[in-house]
Amino acid sequence: MNDTPSAANPPKAHPLISATPKSFSRHGTTMAWYESGSGHPVICLHGNPSWSVLFRPLFKGLGEGFRVISVDQLGCGQSGTPEGDYGWRLIDRINDFGAFIDHVAPGQKVSLVAHDWGGMVATSWAVRHPDRIASMTLMNTAAFRLPPGKILPRTIDWCRAPFIGPILTRGLNGFLKGAVLYCTTKPLSSEVARAYLAPHHDWASRRSIMEFVRDIPLSPDHPSWGTLLETECQLNFLRDKPILLPWGLRDFVFDADYLAEFQRRFPSAKGVPFPEAGHWLLEDESEAVTREIRQFLQKSVSGSQT
Repeated sequence: MNDTPSAANPPKAHPLISATPKSFSRHGTTMAWYESGSGHPVICLHGNPSWSVLFRPLFKGLGEGFRVISVDQLGCGQSGTPEGDYGWRLIDRINDFGAFIDHVAPGQKVSLVAHDWGGMVATSWAVRHPDRIASMTLMNTAAFRLPPGKILPRTIDWCRAPFIGPILTRGLNGFLKGAVLYCTTKPLSSEVARAYLAPHHDWASRRSIMEFVRDIPLSPDHPSWGTLLETECQLNFLRDKPILLPWGLRDFVFDADYLAEFQRRFPSAKGVPFPEAGHWLLEDESEAVTREIRQFLQKSVSGSQT
């Protein structure tokens, strides 16, 4: 594979994102990211169905001393969709993220800011490279098996089903349209809603949405179950790291029980619940969440190698 700067299908500047678009080649396609500022690298990773537009408040809001980078996972945002034998599994996403970090911040300590599937991927990379972690901010995500007694909403089960799942996620675009409607408690503006919808405009461009949903490991026979268990069993490698947990409590999946599980596993982590925020808490409480992250980073990465 070629992990070099890419001139093919370069990402375009976006009116909502105050950062410079860049890209490099990965799995024969373009992996896009946005970057602003200089200093300690803060690397943001989104989940499903989302892209770097979620982190737009951080480009302006973190202030001086931080090099803010947000990457679009393959098949999302302005990144291309890999062809051929790409696996679409958690381990593939971890490897993609690791290659990206080595490209933009080789050998450096980094602070990770991650949400939803991005949290699973980023934490999985972090437990395998704890010496590279300066701090972590995890929002409405998981890095372990479902907490006791928890089940996924039936709508997600439908999107995972063999026949109806592709129709819902790729044909009707139901997963993404549902997210735009229900992942916030405050309605998105039409401009922001269009920004989330735009990258996935047809059947082909929605493959990543479907594959993320399919790759949720719920039982030992799932291909990503072993990767999940490996991550869960190594979470103790991060116990001494500065960890911030901003959390939207009106999330219909990653609710307060997930926040409690993270706090059980990371007793020194700072939990910051937002009672009126939904899954996309950076949309519902952008100023407050950005302020918490900025203050956390200013304190936690003081003296870190950059």
